[in-house]
Amino acid sequence: LCFVTLSPAQCPSCASDAGTSGCTITLTDTVTNPTYALNSSSDKLCIATGAVIQGTWDITITDPDAVIVNNGKINVSNGITIGDGTFVNNHEIFLGGDLTVNDGQMVNYGITNLDGTLSLPSSSAEFCNEDSMAVGTDVSLAGDFLNNGVLSVNNEFNQSSGNICVTGIGKVYAYDFE
Repeated sequence: LCFVTLSPAQCPSCASDAGTSGCTITLTDTVTNPTYALNSSSDKLCIATGAVIQGTWDITITDPDAVIVNNGKINVSNGITIGDGTFVNNHEIFLGGDLTVNDGQMVNYGITNLDGTLSLPSSSAEFCNEDSMAVGTDVSLAGDFLNNGVLSVNNEFNQSSGNICVTGIGKVYAYDFE
């Protein structure tokens, strides 16, 4: 399988690092089993440098303008589902489960490792990988995917719709491409 470079108009416009100004919730220490709901356009959850999120993830993001910025370390036993909004990872994420982006956008400028599946089940979902990502099982794409980093998939890379775009030196390693 060969990946073709698409015109920039077909690529997702990846959010920048999103900064830490305007945070409505800031986590600065070790937090176990966080529970938050980002349901308003003004909601912005910031995980500060040095902060560690552990246990399980129970943070929902349902507003298209809500934002999560991770500058710390997320190390949880379950997965993360992004219902809407923007999630920017600038440091480290380790998940014991799946990473699902239903709507909105996930941008990885750091390291993301998950034991489960990376899933974009909706055509309105976008994922930008600008650094390093390891997926324990499959990648399943119906949304747009930009890869300018290294993506390692332990099993299958499946694209049902959406665009795959590489504008830099992106690499995808997978057992099988469908």
